[in-house]
Parts: sequence; structure tokens; C-alpha cells
Amino acid sequence: MHPPATTTPRTLPLPVLGGKLPLFGHTFRLFKDLPKTLHELEQSPGPLCWIKILGSWVLVYTRRESFDLFMNRITSSARLIKQGSVVIGKRSMVSSDGDDHRHLRKAASRPFTPRGLTMSGVSATIEEVVRARVDAMLAKDEVVLTRETQRIALDIIFRIMGIPDSELEVWADKFNVLLKGLIGPRINAPPLPYFFSSRARDWLDERLKAIIDNARDDPDAQGLVPEMVRGRDDEGRGLTDEELLDNLRLLVFAGHETTASVMAWMASYVATDVEVHDRLVAEATAAEGLPQAPKDMGAFPYAEAIFRESLRLHPPVSTQNRDLTAPLEVDGVTIPAGTTITVPIWLLSRDPELYPDPDAFNPDRWVAHKRKLSPLETVQFGGGPHFCLGYHMAWVESVMFITHLARRLAEQGRRLVLPRLPKESFFPLIRPVGEDTRARVVPHKMT
Repeated sequence: MHPPATTTPRTLPLPVLGGKLPLFGHTFRLFKDLPKTLHELEQSPGPLCWIKILGSWVLVYTRRESFDLFMNRITSSARLIKQGSVVIGKRSMVSSDGDDHRHLRKAASRPFTPRGLTMSGVSATIEEVVRARVDAMLAKDEVVLTRETQRIALDIIFRIMGIPDSELEVWADKFNVLLKGLIGPRINAPPLPYFFSSRARDWLDERLKAIIDNARDDPDAQGLVPEMVRGRDDEGRGLTDEELLDNLRLLVFAGHETTASVMAWMASYVATDVEVHDRLVAEATAAEGLPQAPKDMGAFPYAEAIFRESLRLHPPVSTQNRDLTAPLEVDGVTIPAGTTITVPIWLLSRDPELYPDPDAFNPDRWVAHKRKLSPLETVQFGGGPHFCLGYHMAWVESVMFITHLARRLAEQGRRLVLPRLPKESFFPLIRPVGEDTRARVVPHKMT
């Protein structure tokens, strides 16, 4: 166990960000204008600056070296158990460290590998949902992009978990109630959100347990859950029911909210720039099929570049916190164990040394990228042992979506139109403001 996070500006006198409010600290500043707040932190006299979020002091480490904290050599992710236990429980990959984390990741990883996506049928399910939902989307003359991409991403997650089409609506409703338990106090009494969230979790877990039991009883079953049930770590240990439930709930949370946000930004850039649209359409109509795995991306370099540039500019998770389990030396300052320290993913994604003109949307910076991506260039998915297990799935899903959308628009001689790029909402994730993504579908002739 690591010491409790008792380090504060009184015990470690480092700069404190201005604009702190009583009780709420800098919380409202971050929710109202995250970019401005992070840039102010970056301009602090040194690489370390205190902020206060909902009563807790957090030390932001603005330098590129903060990425090393993801290696978890002297940090712990266990604080997530307290913050998000109603969704991720106590045995999920994001809240486990060391041997426990290695066991969970190894046993669960097979269907998330590039080969596993196709072998388990995950890619085929993604394509089936993308085709059906994009066609339904383009049956209308006006669409709200965030609403469409959220539905696509959620349908994909539930479908690969084996949920029948007829039950998708009720599962989506229950999961949205579950997520509300992340807001407010953990008091299990009405009318507080945690009460209803806990009831939704019971409903979901009962049905997920039935899917798990069916997978255990059928050695020939195919799909994500059977693959996870059959998974084993290096010592031959499989996942317990508790571990499966916690990580399936995590998969729904992390796998649909973040991917839906990225896909909405991708579609928004296509809808606000006719040159981006025309170039994407030219690529989509020249290629055959849709990408089923990362190895297929060679035929879709511009679609992949839109994915990576949208993700870079709008990382769904802007920061990640870690608790130090040992002292850390930074510029002659000893940060004691127990301190909560923040890695600013948003700032690392706009590092001017990596990305010239970092605030500009420029997919060509990725088209011209010939070498293997560095860990810093995929920081939006974390790093080290906790690097997002769903990275390949999100990559394939997003490129498949934008390619099929472009292809269907070309077949219809139409395009999406937004008058301007949407504003950003910063809570609970970075995503476009929903009403700002209300796009028209209009006739279009390629230039």
C-alpha cells in the first residue's frame, strides 16, 4: 500500500494556479476552458504546479518527461477504484497494478490484438454495425453527429458482447444510468444518482453473468466474451467472474465514449472542409473493402490521418492522475510518496517539437509519417503497462466508419455540411458540443 495523498502546497511549496475558488478549487476553470487553463499551467515558472479539484490537491507535471510516470515504476492507479468503483469495480485493468494487472491483461488480451480482432469476429461485427448505422444516418437530411457516433460505438460494444439487436435500446438506457453514478457522493439512497446507478449495475451484471455462464458452458462459442472466458495468463490462470464483469463494464465505458468522441470530431472536420471531404472520398472510392485490422491501413492513409489528427487535437481524456509510491526528483525538488501527480495528455498532444504548428488541423503530418509511431505520438491511449487494450479496436472502428461514410456520401452525390467546427465540452470527456454537430446532408459534386 502507498501512503495517503497528504501532500499539499503547505507541505510542498510550489506554484499554485491562480483563480482558485473556495471548496471547488480550479474545478470550474478546467470544465469551462481546459485549453486556457492547461496553457497557464505550462507558463508556470517551473514544470510543477498545484491545482485543486473538488477539494483534492493535484500536482501537474507539464514537462514531456511526465510521460515516464505511465511506466508505473513509482506510481499507482489504485485511486480509480474509489473514484469509479460503481462502473469499474475493484478488479479492472485500469485500477490494478503489478502482478494483478499483468494477470488481467494477459488473460484478457487475445481478442484485442490485431489478429484477434479478425479471428474472434470482432472486426466483422464492427463492419456490420457501421454499414447499418451509416445507412440509417444518411436516410435523413439532417443529423446530429455526436448522437450518431455514440449510437454506433455503443451498438458495436454491445454487439461484440453478444447482446441481441432487440435489446440494444434497453442496454444503452441502463448503461447511461450507470454512468451517472460517477457524479456526486457515493450514497446509496434515492434520489441521489449513485442509488439508481447501483441498481442499473445490478441489472447489467445479472445479464452479463448469464452471457459469461453460457460462454463457459460452450467450448465452441465464438466472440469477445468467449475469448475472454477462455483466456489464460502465463501461469494458466483464467479470469474470475468478478474480473470478467469489472472489465466488461470498463470495456463499455472506455470503448464507446472515447471512440464516439473521436468519430464525431472526424466527421466534423470532414463536414467543415470540402477539400478534406473530397480527398477522403477520392481515397475511399479508389480502395476496395473496409479495413479489418491495422495491416489493412495502407490502403486508407488519409482516413487514418484524419483519425490520428482528430485524436491529437481532441484527446477524449485530457489528463491522467497517478499516485506516487516512491519519492520523485524533479529539478531538485523531491516530491514525496503519496502525492497525486497529473500527466497532461492534452499538452503532450500539442508538443511543438513533435508537431509544428500544433494547434492546426493537418492530417498530412501523419500521411508523411513513415516511421513507427513513438509512445508519445499515441499518448492519447496512455502508456506503459496501462496502454489502452482497445487501441487497435478504436483505430479500426474509426477508420472503417469514416471510410464507409465517405463512400456512401459519394454514391449518393452528397456531403455533410457544418457551418463551423463545433465548440468543445470538457466534462466528463473532451467531445464536441452536441448541438454544434447538427449537420445538413446536401447535394455535392466533386471538384
